[in-house]
Amino acid sequence: MDPTSGKPLAKNELLKADKPDLSGTIRETLANPEADRFSGDDEQFIKFHGIYQQDDRDKRKTGKEYSVMVRTRQTGGIVPAAQYLVYDELSGRFANGTLRITSRQTFQFHGVLQKGIGPLIKSINEALSSTLATCGDVNRNVTAPSNPPVDAVAVQVDEDAFTLTRALLPRTTAYHSIWVDGVQVDLGLGDKIAKARASVDQANPYMPPPADTDDSGAPVDPLYGKTYLPRKFKTGFAIPPNNDTDIFTNDMGFVAIVENGKLIGYNLLVGGGLGTSHGNKATYPRLADVIPQGE
Repeated sequence: MDPTSGKPLAKNELLKADKPDLSGTIRETLANPEADRFSGDDEQFIKFHGIYQQDDRDKRKTGKEYSVMVRTRQTGGIVPAAQYLVYDELSGRFANGTLRITSRQTFQFHGVLQKGIGPLIKSINEALSSTLATCGDVNRNVTAPSNPPVDAVAVQVDEDAFTLTRALLPRTTAYHSIWVDGVQVDLGLGDKIAKARASVDQANPYMPPPADTDDSGAPVDPLYGKTYLPRKFKTGFAIPPNNDTDIFTNDMGFVAIVENGKLIGYNLLVGGGLGTSHGNKATYPRLADVIPQGE
């Protein structure tokens, strides 16, 4: 039962509650050489792993042909050159040769077939990025000013964006056990991977904190609980007078307060969004509200 509305939980909410580690039957599908797609239930779980299942629209009349889109996490749109070179090569090996930039400062690989998903995500993590929670009912990629930092304020805003990213990552244990620990690949990318790792000081900035466990030993996310969020949640940072992150369209926005060249805090914006549901007048685009100081 939904504690807010008092109504029975929707199917996707029940799925999350039953498998709070977000594993579904992803492992079984990947291990099946005959499988060309994920099940309907697993389509909900793979979103949390940064994957959307798609099919070729031009071939629907003769039989569906499945592939997936894989989305990376790039807080503030930060992608070191060495990391980008890894992505560029992976897009040709496992995707359709394109690498698409998203409106939330990330990258997407399209046309990835079943056998290429594991090596692709493994390699993205080895290059010290991630696909965790780039889709699904969680906080999405945290946006920040797109220009390279030129002063201490911009550097601190980027650092705060990464701090918030790590705080809001889901603590599922399934992601790393499926895509990182459980996938053995040798793609001949050793030199490029090493350079990508060196460009971010050898530490993956997208490693979530360890998961808590309940009395039975099952993982528990202290922030998201068993059913996570009802929908996606978007967060961003901005430094006035620039608004390159369109800060008022985020669910939660942080606008830097700068005095005498120093960052002294943020004004908090809440409630922005562009989403609507057709025919539902209760859903509509709106700009975020500024929370008054002291509240």
